[in-house]
Amino acid sequence: MATYSHQQDKQLETISLTNGYWFYFEIDGNHIAVFGSAWSGRETVFLNDEIISNRRNLFGFEGKHGVVVNDTEYTIVISMENVLTGTVACKLMKGRKVLDEQSKGYIKGMSARSLFSKLILYVLAGYGAGTMAVQIVRLFVEK
Repeated sequence: MATYSHQQDKQLETISLTNGYWFYFEIDGNHIAVFGSAWSGRETVFLNDEIISNRRNLFGFEGKHGVVVNDTEYTIVISMENVLTGTVACKLMKGRKVLDEQSKGYIKGMSARSLFSKLILYVLAGYGAGTMAVQIVRLFVEK
């Protein structure tokens, strides 16, 4: 993988709400970095550390950005693969041909069923803790 000036921080490898999603590609010695914000839906494409495309994608599950490198047109496609696990894919395409593809997510390697089971468990635990808290507050308020 090539070295980018904004890649010096190793935390960029980790997906989080603060780091967002970072994807890296190389075409003919040119470096393409793609950033997707987990907070705002902002998608930014860098070519050799220069911003060449910057858009907000709030309601769609797919964003497309055109990139021209050495008079050749490429397309960067950023798409949400799985909402439950927060998995996002980024493809580098030339015409209809996929040249490279990367996928990153908050919860990698966990099936949707397993994630849903954990979600139900957390909801039930939250309900139980909330019910207990209400009962404790009632004890103090009623006296």
